[in-house]
Amino acid sequence: MDERLFDKNEPMNERDIFIYTKVRNAMESWANFSPTFMICFKAIKDMAIVQSPPKGLKGQTPGENPLYHVTPNYSAWMAGNEFVIQVAIPGVARENIKMKALRDLFYLRAERDNIEYALDLDLNFEIDPNQVTAKYEEGLLRVAFERLNPLDEAYNVPIN
Repeated sequence: MDERLFDKNEPMNERDIFIYTKVRNAMESWANFSPTFMICFKAIKDMAIVQSPPKGLKGQTPGENPLYHVTPNYSAWMAGNEFVIQVAIPGVARENIKMKALRDLFYLRAERDNIEYALDLDLNFEIDPNQVTAKYEEGLLRVAFERLNPLDEAYNVPIN
């Protein structure tokens, strides 16, 4: 077993020991083959031991990335020529809600504490993005879209 896989100057944590054991066992299985396998296993070890920076759950300052990304509960229905979405985003301040609308897409982002609520809806019909209304009360966001009738802009075919 080649001990050069790990730097002797650095202490090994539990993850290093786990990876070291797996690599050692695999190398012992392949010991009768070419030394090329040693190089491959060292490369795998170097790629595997990458530690992420620690993140604390408390004390996250504003502007940092939220720790939790959540799809909020929502309901959607048609009311006549209007498409309505009601989204539950409890505890979010009104100024932390961002919405965008295209003719066939609805985008919502809302943040509070360490949580980001994210909702992207591909609509299977077209809406008028300039006719969107939204109302936010007690953690419920109600968004209403005017549905476009595709035949309104259709070409009238004359009959001969």
